Amino acid sequence: MALASLLLQHPTVLQETIVLDEPESGLHSAAIAELAGMIRTALKNARIDVATQSNLQLHEFETLILEDPKQFELENGNQAEKRYPVNL
Repeated sequence: MALASLLLQHPTVLQETIVLDEPESGLHSAAIAELAGMIRTALKNARIDVATQSNLQLHEFETLILEDPKQFELENGNQAEKRYPVNL
């Protein structure tokens, strides 16, 4: 509920940058898709950094990553690609 309240704020009060560390933790797998939708909506007005180890969470963002992979940082072991803010 707190994540929904944060991510669905009106754009005039939404923080410019939001950092989420494993936001899917403790969520049912069906709720992860809902969370991804809220993050996509908030991306229109904010930069959002998400750290996750969840394959389900990554799968939800797969289309965004494929559209512009430079905007995402994907870590694999000690390797990481440079990431730029997402502007949708």
